[in-house]
Amino acid sequence: MTSKEFLIKELNRLYKEIKGIKIKYQFDEVISAHLVEVLPKDIFENNENYIKLENAIYSKFKRKFSDEEILFISEDSLNKISQAEFQLGYEDEYSIVEKVDVFLNESKIKCNRNLSNNFSTDSDKLIMAA
Repeated sequence: MTSKEFLIKELNRLYKEIKGIKIKYQFDEVISAHLVEVLPKDIFENNENYIKLENAIYSKFKRKFSDEEILFISEDSLNKISQAEFQLGYEDEYSIVEKVDVFLNESKIKCNRNLSNNFSTDSDKLIMAA
């Protein structure tokens, strides 16, 4: 099992245990760390059950993947998730990122296609990937 697979499994458990929570995950290549954003901030800082579960996930992760880093963050963190690879609790904010290739003047350009649905079809956009 990879570290990402492990985290997705554990974050699904966390989501089922804590009512009202929203979770986003991204591996940040710049800082070489797994980022887990947890909202709302009140649950992140004050919910004892959440804090115990986060500590358990962190401990298990470090035992299995000691050479990797994981950061749990919330809305005031200096680290931000720019492109979530996985998310839970955002049913009303449907968003899928699909990698597509665009050909312009026979040059291949890698893009991310953001298919956001606010229940209208006008919101498809092509966003250039860095």
